[in-house]
Amino acid sequence: MLVFAISLLSCSSDEVEEQIDQDLDGLLQVSEVTTDSHQFELFSPSGELRVGYNPMSLRIKDLATDQYLSPTNVAWKPNMKMTHMEHAAPASALEEDLEHPHLYSGYVVFTMPENEQEKWEVVLTYSLEGTSYSVEIPVEVRPSDHRTVTSFEGSDGSHYIIALVEPFEPEVALNDIEVVLYRMVSMDDYLPAEAYKILLDPRMPGMGNHSSPNNQHLQHYQHGLYKGKLSLTMTGLWRLNLQLESPKGTVIAGEPVSEDHPQSSLYLQFEF
Repeated sequence: MLVFAISLLSCSSDEVEEQIDQDLDGLLQVSEVTTDSHQFELFSPSGELRVGYNPMSLRIKDLATDQYLSPTNVAWKPNMKMTHMEHAAPASALEEDLEHPHLYSGYVVFTMPENEQEKWEVVLTYSLEGTSYSVEIPVEVRPSDHRTVTSFEGSDGSHYIIALVEPFEPEVALNDIEVVLYRMVSMDDYLPAEAYKILLDPRMPGMGNHSSPNNQHLQHYQHGLYKGKLSLTMTGLWRLNLQLESPKGTVIAGEPVSEDHPQSSLYLQFEF
């Protein structure tokens, strides 16, 4: 009977560990921090963070019970500690994944890479049984291979940040394209920019700066996210020339591409 009980306990433990691994759904850990009472785990699909748009997920474990928690009022803020100042970056709200209990997900748009003196952290706040907690989670942010995020000032006097969300895996085809647009209120506060329009003109600078057919400009659909269609006719380096149109229909950033003006001052790029 004792052997049978130990066997059942072992199987049960294995099943719990297997379920925990399944809850990660292919995510890879990028950072882990432990306090006196809790352990914090940050994940991303690639296991690393780069300048630009980064989907991220989070779990919190109670060290006393070895169980993952479901706290309330969970929020985060990316913070760059520079030599003479600090500043935040655009980030979504953190939401609990209904299909994966105890896992909170969102995204952060990191605007610059770290270096030896200047580092990123994610400041996490949450509540458990009426008690509020705060913890700083250091993260490593590497440079991006291409320009997937850019900050700029519009002719309306506002400062904006735009970042490429997808395509993650571009194909020679008509691709869905998605970007996220934020307006800077202060160095510590960014708001999703809604009801704008983003004009798209993709070009291949290394191939005579040719464009492609059937592209569709990007329209806002929720919380600063914009979707459109991107036609890619061949592999290589593509520059996504953009113009930002205000809710009033006025272009406030970027220029149209012409023979005498081969690129917009507002652009993103990638290579595949």
